[in-house]
Amino acid sequence: PNEQIIDTIRREVLEESGFEMAPVDLVMIESIGNIFNFIYSGRVIGGQLKTVEDSESIEAKWWSESDMSSLNLRYDDILDVISVVRNHNTSLAEISCHISRFIAIEAHNRMLLRVVFTATKENNSRYVLIKKVPSPQLPQIFITEYLIDKLEGVLSVEHNGVPRSPQDSPHDGLCITVLAMSRVPYEDMNPITGDYEWMQMSRSLCALLTRCLDNPMTELIQWRRVSETGPIKPIVKQTVGYIGGAVVFNEDMDVLLIQESKASCRGKWYLPLGKIETNEQLMDGIKSEVLEESGLEIEPTSLVVIETEGSAWYRFTYTGRVIGGHLKTVEDNESIQAKWWSKRELKSVDFRCKDIVDLIYCVRKYHKSVNTSHNSRLPAIRAHNEMLLRVVLTVNRKSKCTLKKFLKRILERDISANYQSYGVLSVEHNGVPKHSHDGICLTVLVVNRKPFDDRVVSETEPLIPIVKQTVGYIGGAVIFNEDMDVLLIQESKASCRGKWYLPLGRIEPNEQLVDGSKREVLEESGLEIETTALVVIESEGSAWYRFTYTGRVIGGQLKTVEDKESIEAKWWSENELQSANLRFEDILDLIHCVRNYHKSVNTSHNSRLTAIRAHNQMLLRVVLTVNRKSDKRQLILFSERPTPHLPVCEMDPQNSLRVTLRKFLKRILGQNFSEDYHSLGVLSVEHNGVPKHSHDGLCLTVLVVNRKPFDDTVPIPSPYKLLELSLPLKALVMNCVNNHETQLIQWWSD
Repeated sequence: PNEQIIDTIRREVLEESGFEMAPVDLVMIESIGNIFNFIYSGRVIGGQLKTVEDSESIEAKWWSESDMSSLNLRYDDILDVISVVRNHNTSLAEISCHISRFIAIEAHNRMLLRVVFTATKENNSRYVLIKKVPSPQLPQIFITEYLIDKLEGVLSVEHNGVPRSPQDSPHDGLCITVLAMSRVPYEDMNPITGDYEWMQMSRSLCALLTRCLDNPMTELIQWRRVSETGPIKPIVKQTVGYIGGAVVFNEDMDVLLIQESKASCRGKWYLPLGKIETNEQLMDGIKSEVLEESGLEIEPTSLVVIETEGSAWYRFTYTGRVIGGHLKTVEDNESIQAKWWSKRELKSVDFRCKDIVDLIYCVRKYHKSVNTSHNSRLPAIRAHNEMLLRVVLTVNRKSKCTLKKFLKRILERDISANYQSYGVLSVEHNGVPKHSHDGICLTVLVVNRKPFDDRVVSETEPLIPIVKQTVGYIGGAVIFNEDMDVLLIQESKASCRGKWYLPLGRIEPNEQLVDGSKREVLEESGLEIETTALVVIESEGSAWYRFTYTGRVIGGQLKTVEDKESIEAKWWSENELQSANLRFEDILDLIHCVRNYHKSVNTSHNSRLTAIRAHNQMLLRVVLTVNRKSDKRQLILFSERPTPHLPVCEMDPQNSLRVTLRKFLKRILGQNFSEDYHSLGVLSVEHNGVPKHSHDGLCLTVLVVNRKPFDDTVPIPSPYKLLELSLPLKALVMNCVNNHETQLIQWWSD
């Protein structure tokens, strides 16, 4: 800031190489979105080659063209730059006169593209396109990528980074004048309408432009978009810029603003926003900016708005709540002061830039509309070395359109107007360690409300799982001591006080199933356990589940003093259970099942615990095996599209899981379906309850068999097929089929 571009060139060369140089030509402009690299050529006029390391560089050295091939470069992109400048210098010797090209010192508040668009008549007279109003001028537009592909080169660059006085408004904009030539003769062009017209060039201007077109390497500044040479290598504060901050409201819905202390905008008000530094996470950078500029410590609760320019500039606006600190009243180098502003007072605020008005409005609206079931939206800490956009497509059913055709439309950019982006589902970024992976991944939600053939069974609206709101998970354990006595707790709740029950309770938000089950046992019995297996899953509908584990005691003491969780805990023998005053007798079947599991389990048994895997839906995954009638070979059912996978369906919120499974099998198998297909149990449970309400769904993988031979003469509807099992997989499946009471999780459904 407050520096002319040509002064920057001189300073950078001097600081990094030790040489004082005189710039001769602006040879090349590289652009990445709205980031511009200006490449000059020049000559050394003083200084000494650096040999002693400092904070800018280790040393400087001259390299011959032949030595460049073995050079350990930070990035190979400079090879193209060096080649362009070398060719430029070589071409200069072949022409008689040359106009040096520098950046004109002219102030602009916007990023502008000025176009010199020429056309030629048959008599070789040249015409240039001008805009008639308010006075004849060359056309100007905001910088876009549209015309960059059609230009011959850059005629001039205008910029002024230094205000005349501290009171001056900043003018860090840029105006690039490009030369574009029509490939179509003037006579064949469509008539120009509106505010534009063709004007014949004077002889001197025609001669100048002809020389530029004949000698583009020397007379025109080259403009290259970096994205043309490959994807951006994201490096924070170099090739990509991340801005972060927050819109924070107090209890009266007044918004927090800070008063700027920078010379260019001193005294003006703005949101606490600033650059994310290298080696810094987005959320940490946001908290740091708010603390430094306002004096308040905040806890971000949601990412509300993402703004982008090109693919290399991003501004992330969070909201959150104040958890500490004091409102700044003493000026420092970050800001003058911070202040809460009411909605009415905002109308008279002297803003640094009014772009934040829309941000404040958007976040205020978000706060008004958000409810208790809302998922907190914060960036996932996940590393990316590229700038990525992930698309989640949701579609309805019953159309002949296929996913393959849809992907083809995406790749060919022939997307139906019915596909609409609704917003960003998640942001993934990891800025630590420094420059190791400064990329970002935005996951956007794309919706097409027209029909599409998919594999979801339920014709009703799918259940959105939110723990303790739309779905309930109960967890606990059946624990035996060395004498095979079972652990029970005596209830302290008023509704069932004094009755005995297993240590079971609700899984809380932001908690894994296993952790919640161990917590319930500890709170209610006083004993710390290590879970060894998930033995039984019970379900009612698709919104209530009870997970009963078993395990062994590894610590704690049996509870003897009443608290709010229970009165006491006690070991009960199998005979004593007959006379126990139970809260409900449903636990007798659970205890019997787990006791049989302990008796029958052997050393070859695999421990069965919940897999930590995130799901935003309630899903049933089916492993269906059959014996082919013709050759007795064992087959497994799979789906071919979009890639081979086991069949999956959503749990129908209006039906039990058994009914959902039956409907799904009937749809898959078509004429092959019969009532002989039944589930032997659950192979695996996938769930991840952390962080809170981010993905409270569940996926149960069930094993379905039909002991009758399968008639493969009747075709299975597309996209499903039967695949022969390999020998190891066949042995695994048969072990589960033959020993399902120990090898499978028992599934009890209403």
